[in-house]
Amino acid sequence: MLTAAPVTPARAQGSIGISLADDGGERDDPRSTKYVVEQADPGERIERTIEIANDSSKTVTVDSYVGGAVVGGTGFDLDDGDDAEIVTWSRVAPATVELAAGARAEATVTISVPADTRPGERYGVVWAQVAGGDGRVVNRVGIRMFVLIGDGDSDLLVTAMTPYRDDQGRGAVDVEIQNIGERALDVSGTLRLDDDVHAEEPETAIGAAPTIAPGARGVATARFERGPPNGPWVATVELDANGDDYEATARFTFPPLENERGDAALATMVDEDGVPFVLVLLATTLIVAVVATSWRLRARS
Repeated sequence: MLTAAPVTPARAQGSIGISLADDGGERDDPRSTKYVVEQADPGERIERTIEIANDSSKTVTVDSYVGGAVVGGTGFDLDDGDDAEIVTWSRVAPATVELAAGARAEATVTISVPADTRPGERYGVVWAQVAGGDGRVVNRVGIRMFVLIGDGDSDLLVTAMTPYRDDQGRGAVDVEIQNIGERALDVSGTLRLDDDVHAEEPETAIGAAPTIAPGARGVATARFERGPPNGPWVATVELDANGDDYEATARFTFPPLENERGDAALATMVDEDGVPFVLVLLATTLIVAVVATSWRLRARS
């Protein structure tokens, strides 16, 4: 298995590029504008169109194919073996094109899912590459593939937030995320601090976490450029994951010293109306208890 830098559509001057040339895929997922994000049933066939560009100053021969990938503890990792399921299901036609300087060509990626395929998400990369005279790859670019077999949704829980300070005393917060859905998650967002003392509410972006596999945990980190004071603070995290919005809160205090970690604070998810999930759960439990008691009373009478 090979771990590499993030695989994204690329088009740099003096090289080849690859990108999606159609508007298919899961349109409610913003990743579908740059990645192959699909849902299919066993026995179904998917077709996507890609564009390959030669931005170099000479004619090149470009080979295109589908390679494997996995989502694990370090995120989206490449698996260049040829035995991955998505590799055996997929082909690119034409697989080889000759492109003059500045030219472009389209190709079709076909994914044929066998009828006996078990449910779950598969990962891969559509590659375009140029080899040198000795056969070694000199330029390779790719598009990530997220193909869910069967039904499933994206979902997550923010389980905890841990404040700490770096070696310069700047505050940071590790946001712990549990993927409770059926799709791998790409997460981004913001973290805001609030209290009853400071007029300013410090806010900062949350750095993108490595892609989180279904059932796995991941950590996204929010870093402040300066400060903030120790607190205590009420932190509000607003996340975007595969196009869905999530919010969670936690109460914590930053440690006073550099290179020191504070205590992890349990997080509470908040629904779209701003109501903590724990209150919704308590209210639902109370309603169920009242209904059950009512039925028991009726039965006794």
